Amino acid sequence: MMKNKFQQVVIFAFICVCCSQTLSPIKVHFVEGNKELFFYGSAHDNNIANPMFADIEESFKRFTPDVVLIEGGYSNRSYSTKEQAIGDGEMAFVSFLGSSASIPMFDIEPSGMFVDSILLSQFSSNLIFTMYILRQTFQYQSKAQNNDIDFIKEIENYANYIIANGRFDFEDSLKFEDIFRTVESETDIAITRENWFDKRIEVRRYLYNRRNVVKNQVQIVHSRVVDIRDEYATSLIMDKLEEYNKVFVIMGNQHLLNQENILREELRNRFRFQNP
Repeated sequence: MMKNKFQQVVIFAFICVCCSQTLSPIKVHFVEGNKELFFYGSAHDNNIANPMFADIEESFKRFTPDVVLIEGGYSNRSYSTKEQAIGDGEMAFVSFLGSSASIPMFDIEPSGMFVDSILLSQFSSNLIFTMYILRQTFQYQSKAQNNDIDFIKEIENYANYIIANGRFDFEDSLKFEDIFRTVESETDIAITRENWFDKRIEVRRYLYNRRNVVKNQVQIVHSRVVDIRDEYATSLIMDKLEEYNKVFVIMGNQHLLNQENILREELRNRFRFQNP
């Protein structure tokens, strides 16, 4: 079904489901002289009743950033109301706050082309494809109202969006069974139209490594994606802090946990922060 050829394109980045494994937002604020970095590690949500949104707005307005870095490809999105933005999640809400204040905004994640070029030097295209499909499947499994999701249509659209944009080169566009035939060839998961929402399928274990358990190959690919994104984000944060005085970052809280120590070291070395 899949050819060896694997072409690259830049596509819109989906928010990583690895981001919010802890329940609460995490915030850090680094200050040295006229340089300030505020990193908001969010817990992904789009419920307007979640107090996180009021906290984000208060943090943002108190900090008064010169530039904003956003996860998930939301830096160029346009929203007419706060409620509309929150409906797309906290990244969209920060995009709304930034555009309302005419603050420059940038995506903090690398392009799909950048990530996949690294992955392809280390893993097979079938394995990479499997990781992406399982990541999307877990995202839909995690939604509270999954009975309202047309999962078959959504996952077919996602897979074929990748194909149409050249990231994977298939003989034909894929149907549901084709997609999960590839997944099953790389795992022991048999996902069907009838069982995709059943959390006992344990898609999660193919993405996240439990303590003291040897990683499977899909986990290794997924972990590499997280590492690539975190390394890229850290580098971009430092570059923007060179260019601007006050940098506001929003990513999922797990990214902050991953990057905090590296950020502290970079702030000490590059900007002479005394106690970041």
